[in-house]
Parts: sequence; structure tokens; C-alpha cells
Amino acid sequence: MTGIIASNAGRSSGLVKAIAGGDSWTYNSEVATTSGTSVEFTSISSGVRHIWITFRAVGNTEDASLNCAIGDSGGYETSAYRSLSAVTSEDDIFQDVTDGFVLVGRDTRFDTNIRLTGMVELIRNDSSTHQWTCWGQLHGHHQTGSSDNLNGFSGTKTLSAELDRVKFEISAGAYDTGSIIMHSEGSP
Repeated sequence: MTGIIASNAGRSSGLVKAIAGGDSWTYNSEVATTSGTSVEFTSISSGVRHIWITFRAVGNTEDASLNCAIGDSGGYETSAYRSLSAVTSEDDIFQDVTDGFVLVGRDTRFDTNIRLTGMVELIRNDSSTHQWTCWGQLHGHHQTGSSDNLNGFSGTKTLSAELDRVKFEISAGAYDTGSIIMHSEGSP
């Protein structure tokens, strides 16, 4: 990949790398997941068409599920998601939800001893209808036992306007370890 890395001085949204052809990558700041129930990335630039989110040993204080919500200038959208997750470990668990992209769908698969590491990817399928696909995998490493799990997920959602925010929310407890970082690609 060729391009020029622009200065990060004075930028709140991260370091930008210009790519031949006029597109650019934005490397956002890493967000510690050490408190609260959600992590939000807001003020996402207009024209973004590809977003990568990296989870680094993310943990929580109670057994919980984990969802991703996307939104536009009107706020986060809370319905009409088509989302499915599957967990493989000692047994297979599948969950279908419509109020967000389900990343880890059952409380027992993101318990207090699990640390999630992996990748979530959002891809804009159609700029005229603002349709997005979410997919990825998160490895759940069990800190006190040997029952690791693999959480695979995918789904689609059509927004009413241009995407400008992404949120990762747990259903119970609070984040207590790890971090999340977002990278995005699109028009500068």
C-alpha cells in the first residue's frame, strides 16, 4: 500500500493515511474497556465504507451478551437488524436478534472469566441505501479453565442516512479489562 501518513497533531479522530486514488485510512485512538457498559465511536467521517474494530482481551464483571449497534445523525438504530451468531466450544449455540448485531449472544459465553480478542468488520454494501454488513470472530479465552470458545457472527442493517456512529454494548455488569480500537477507510 502506498500513501502518505498525515500528522496526528490536533486530530481527535486519529491518524490519517492517504491512499492512491483519493481514499484514506483513519487509525482511531485505542479505547480502554475498563468501565461502563458501552464503548462508542462517534463522529465517523462521511464517506466511510469499511470499518475494522479490534478487540484486545476485553472482559466484564458479570455474565453478559455483547451487541454492536450502528447509527446515523438521528442516533443509534434499534430495530430491523438481521443478525446471527454462533458459538463453538463444548456445545453449539445459535442466536438470532433484530435489535443490534449480536456478537456474543448468550450470557454464559461472555462470563466474568472470558477475555474476548478478535476482529469485527463493517462493510458498506450500498451507499444509496446505506446498507451495512457486519461480520467477524471473537475468541473467548477462559482465564481460569480450559473451555475457550469461538464466537462467529454476521448480519446486515440498512440505515436511514449516512453511518456516523458505532457502539459496543454489554447486557449486564461493566467492562473491566482490555481495549477496543477502530480503523476506517473511505473518502478523505
